[in-house]
Amino acid sequence: MYTEWVNAFWMTEQKPDEYYIPRVMIDKSHQSKGYGRKLMELLIDEIKAQNPKAIHIVYCDRNNVARSLYKTLGFIEYGKNDGGDTLAKIVL
Repeated sequence: MYTEWVNAFWMTEQKPDEYYIPRVMIDKSHQSKGYGRKLMELLIDEIKAQNPKAIHIVYCDRNNVARSLYKTLGFIEYGKNDGGDTLAKIVL
């Protein structure tokens, strides 16, 4: 699931041409099989086809597996959201 960073009730600012991935979930019984990486690679490619300026993602601060995966995909952490989750982005 992803959206362009515009016109959503929770967005305090508009970021045209930037995309946001609010959550990525893989069922526990299918984790550690490479599905998350493949899903993210396909998702990033799909978003890149729309010529974005950046792709943002949010994840639980305690989820070190997600942090490691997103880092290897090029995401750079830049802060926390109001709920304390980590924000990261790829600038294109």
